[in-house]
Amino acid sequence: MPGENILPAQYYPDDFQIITHVVHDASLSDLALIYADRNLILDSAVLCCSGTAVGGTATIEIVKVASPNIPTTTNIQAGTSISSTLSIAANSAATAGTITNTTNFVDIGSWICIKTTAGGGTLANFRGTLNLRFRSRPK
Repeated sequence: MPGENILPAQYYPDDFQIITHVVHDASLSDLALIYADRNLILDSAVLCCSGTAVGGTATIEIVKVASPNIPTTTNIQAGTSISSTLSIAANSAATAGTITNTTNFVDIGSWICIKTTAGGGTLANFRGTLNLRFRSRPK
């Protein structure tokens, strides 16, 4: 059976998704998570931590890197903040970031990224999950 023709994003149903990204030690560095092949709205960012304390003021923030920039550490660190900063603490309950509703719209071709700051500690002992909920249909 021959293959199917590629279906452009505007022809498939709306996105309503939750993704969970398991983060640990080196994987917590600045990272591109989602490429927006259509306009997206980020509605929720939740971080749950386990493992030993990382010390200092280690944090995670969700940022967007505008199209057509390729996400690099420099671009991610300078990205536009979508959520409040999530502090990393040992064995903490789920911590929800406050979404900034004036910046949570992610234009097509842009990226949703993790911006990390190790603070005075190290990220080597960190274990946790980051949940993001996003959609493509505006209210």
